[in-house]
Amino acid sequence: MGRWYICKSCSEKFEHPQFDVICRSCDTIFQIENADLREISKYRLNEDRKKEVRQNVASLERITKLLTDLNFEIQTPGWAIGEKSGMRHQFSLLARKEIAGRQNLIALDMVVAENEVQASPLILYIYKTSEVTVDLPVFVAIPKFSATAHKIAQGHNILLIEGSTEETDNIARMKLEIENRLSGRPPTQPEGTGTKTDTAQKAQQSGTQAARWSKEEEEEEKKAQIQLFSTTSSIHPEPKKTSGFMKYLKKNIKKDKEENEQ
Repeated sequence: MGRWYICKSCSEKFEHPQFDVICRSCDTIFQIENADLREISKYRLNEDRKKEVRQNVASLERITKLLTDLNFEIQTPGWAIGEKSGMRHQFSLLARKEIAGRQNLIALDMVVAENEVQASPLILYIYKTSEVTVDLPVFVAIPKFSATAHKIAQGHNILLIEGSTEETDNIARMKLEIENRLSGRPPTQPEGTGTKTDTAQKAQQSGTQAARWSKEEEEEEKKAQIQLFSTTSSIHPEPKKTSGFMKYLKKNIKKDKEENEQ
């Protein structure tokens, strides 16, 4: 009964074979009884939590190293108190550094999405930075921003970074932006803006678009005024004009009255 092993050299039968274990690092051979046995579990990704996992796995290591090399004090995550509301706002990273007797602050938020980062987290970030005095607002979107988010970011002076924070181009761009803003130099021209001619053409297009928007706003205002007038008119209707029959009736009543008086 049971299981037996047979030696292929001498045909000896035995119940328990001897196992030799070889270390892959130093090639040491030892018995399995002398080994430290540990169970290695196997894991499978929960597809329902995939977005959350990607958010937590995304690293700010290179950005943290860049800011540390520039002598910033880092907090990940960082907390700041809103100057107006008194609320406690959380950022993915806060970096502080005193320059010329003044505390300079970099506030960074990072959002990871499946396809593209929508406008809502960016709107929340804009609100938080309006509550806190920030010298360099940075927003990182992985893998990229949506078109709507890009439009919203315009005019808010935010350094937008798309893609991995491990990319050398993103780190170099952020370093240049930090040096420019904290030294009082104007922000660098966004990537892909092109030549001066292209810039002028875009400015002209923006002017045309602004004029078109102004016209649309004027038309909307007229519509609103018409709607307001209609509403007011329904509450306080204008007196109805006297019809021909009513004029004839009033005239005859007046005539009969005069004849009676005579």
